[in-house]
Amino acid sequence: MDPHVEVMHVIHDGAPKLETKVQAQPSPTYNRRKDSPTEIAIGNSMIDNIWAERQQKNPRLFNGTKFRLHGVRDSGTSGEIVELLVGVTDYKEYLGTNWSPKVNELKEDGQRLHNNSQTFLSDALGVGAFVVTKDNCMILQRRSPHLAEASGLWDVPGGHAEPCELVGDLSLLDIDVSSMCGKEVVHEIFSSILREVVDEVNIPAECLEPPRYLGTAKNTSSAGRPSMVFEIRSTLTCDEVLARYNEGNQSEADESTNITFKPVNTIHNLQTEDPQFWSSMAPSAKGNITVYCLAYGLRTF
Repeated sequence: MDPHVEVMHVIHDGAPKLETKVQAQPSPTYNRRKDSPTEIAIGNSMIDNIWAERQQKNPRLFNGTKFRLHGVRDSGTSGEIVELLVGVTDYKEYLGTNWSPKVNELKEDGQRLHNNSQTFLSDALGVGAFVVTKDNCMILQRRSPHLAEASGLWDVPGGHAEPCELVGDLSLLDIDVSSMCGKEVVHEIFSSILREVVDEVNIPAECLEPPRYLGTAKNTSSAGRPSMVFEIRSTLTCDEVLARYNEGNQSEADESTNITFKPVNTIHNLQTEDPQFWSSMAPSAKGNITVYCLAYGLRTF
């Protein structure tokens, strides 16, 4: 497996999960703990300073609230339900912990004190889509140079689910996670990945089938940040998707500079057959492909 990828969860029965088969347990218990000895020693300036430095380099950075994924587990009488343990965080907290120069110390604190290396990290939940065209190709986009992570690399359409869709424009400190409805959290997660495909690729929503959850991958280059992987099938061919993308009027057109397609039946060999292209892919795309192959029992890499 690629060193940038760890698998957190994969569907156990070979059947991708529609929204009705996924549940969420929102709780402040699943928020990031802020009492790490490393963070206390540095003080509040740790996250603030990192955010200020990042904004100075990239004034386009915006701090929004995100969900935090504490864990994923199979549930139900025969494990047919996927259960998400969800808290909240924000992008500032994410860059200030998962991307902190002190991240190894934070992980060591978590492992030593709570037997969980992620306890003191933001672990903002990402979402990514393995979009399959009508002629059975996977869609990849080259990320724009101004993006905060993996700029210039090939990636799947994706982004984040947004707590503000449920609670409004509240700051992280003002969100009461315990008041969130688990069903609404799940709906926002599934809705968010559809929005990302529409807004980034310009595929109309009516040309996309409902997302199906395949699993969750962790990005080791961002200290184990999790991203849920969804398969979404489109009724458009590669040529039709390319034409829509090249119109350039999608709301997030500036987040990518190019688009390409890979036949789905070659994906499991991509790392060995085309290592140069594989090395030009973002960790989230590698995680997306890895989870897809494991979920469908394909020979991987």
